[in-house]
Amino acid sequence: MAEDVDGYQSGVDYSFSLVDLTGPVITAINHDEIVLIGDDMIVQLEWSSDQNEMINGYVIASFNGTQVSNQTISPINTGMSSVLLQTTDWKIGFHELTAFLFDGYGNPSQTVITSSMFEIIPLTPLVSGDISSWQFDSNTPIPL
Repeated sequence: MAEDVDGYQSGVDYSFSLVDLTGPVITAINHDEIVLIGDDMIVQLEWSSDQNEMINGYVIASFNGTQVSNQTISPINTGMSSVLLQTTDWKIGFHELTAFLFDGYGNPSQTVITSSMFEIIPLTPLVSGDISSWQFDSNTPIPL
């Protein structure tokens, strides 16, 4: 509760300010769950925030706790944005995406959903040994 201890005076007698303490809320992190090594991957973030509030941030991709990519989300007020990750030279296996969003006052996202997993797979088939020959029987019906 505010109090004016010296009463009404000439000039500025009292002032107050409204402070934004609420950051955006991430509602979705969308991306492919399996990506071929070397392919580009689009990560789309969706969030809710105050109307017309500018939101910015970044997305980090990591492998076994080590950062492999960091892409910036420029200030935008549409409730969604996307980043493009290039997976050239990444390791095969499961990677984690972590999203960080902030409003124009620096308030961080107030969200439980801040990370998501995906797998990088090799271009070559996973075959143990050599394939010496193969054949196809065109008379055998293919089950539907």
